[in-house]
Amino acid sequence: MGETPHRGFGFVLGWAAVLALGFSILGFVAPTSGQASGLASHGEDQLSVKYVTDDLVIDLCKWEPMSCPRCAIEPWYCYGWEPCVTEPWLCVEKPESEEFLLTVKKTGLGIGRVTSSPTGINCGSTCAAGFDKGSTVKLTAAADPGSEFREWTGACSGASVTCEVTMDEATMVNARFSRERLRLNLAKSGAGTVKSKPKGISCLGTCTSAVASPPQGTTVVLSAKAPTGGALEGWEGCDTSTNTGIEGTCTVAMSEARKVAATFKAPAKPLVNPQTLTLTKAGTGTGTVKATGLLCEAACTSTQVAYYGGVTEPKPIAATTVTLTATPTPGSEFIGWTGCKSEPEGKCVVLMSKAQGVAARFEE
Repeated sequence: MGETPHRGFGFVLGWAAVLALGFSILGFVAPTSGQASGLASHGEDQLSVKYVTDDLVIDLCKWEPMSCPRCAIEPWYCYGWEPCVTEPWLCVEKPESEEFLLTVKKTGLGIGRVTSSPTGINCGSTCAAGFDKGSTVKLTAAADPGSEFREWTGACSGASVTCEVTMDEATMVNARFSRERLRLNLAKSGAGTVKSKPKGISCLGTCTSAVASPPQGTTVVLSAKAPTGGALEGWEGCDTSTNTGIEGTCTVAMSEARKVAATFKAPAKPLVNPQTLTLTKAGTGTGTVKATGLLCEAACTSTQVAYYGGVTEPKPIAATTVTLTATPTPGSEFIGWTGCKSEPEGKCVVLMSKAQGVAARFEE
């Protein structure tokens, strides 16, 4: 209960005005509305306490007019046996209600703010405040640019940006903010594998494209490896890259949506069905015999070379054609061939659809 102001004529609002207002507006004489009851706990005789009318209130603790909305928050009473004429007004303070502490904790890699209604929480800077017992507090989450609100946990749950808490006890609420996720597109050409770190892209085998959604600000490293016999030809769309020809990396800073391409050179198809060409030199002379992949010089008397007559996949192809030439050494002459399919201009043509044997004869 506040102090009783001193009597006198030095107040801002004189007693004459108070009395005039009292009888004409405030209704000091037994007002019909707001009659007091059960107020003996204030320390006054129950019969001497009267409410002020709801039309207008004069705050005589401060000696200034005030509007009725404050009446409902801080009631004002007449004090004394006289009907508020000889005694000054008495301010009666509103009893303090019981409060519980509400605490907000922000989690996650994102940035944002949580505010409350009624005011008290602005987290931000103020992440805990007391609220009246039984009151309902509405919390609102707002993410900063580049972040997004994800969910409430604790006394609240769900992904809505607002939640309500009833203050029946001290309460904790968690608000999780994450970084905004951006799109990373990979296009892959040719055989090879591409994987990302952090995880998100794993493009293997026949995969030709992949998509990941890393958080904004993340640095993604893509690693590529060519298959056996193949090659990594290059990258496109990287901030920085490496390439040994077999494997390499591509680094991308996710400040915006990005596109990256990796190009591989496919390995050559394996040749199958090798067929052996056997060359023999005959006669008393010497000379040199040459062909693609084959060289038998003067001292050489015979040699063998494997030629591939075709491949089994996707379909058989014509047998490989091998053309041999013969050159005699001084003092010798080339006599001729045996085992050739044809001998255009003194050369020997062989079709390697099967194993073949050819002889070249030199005489002194």
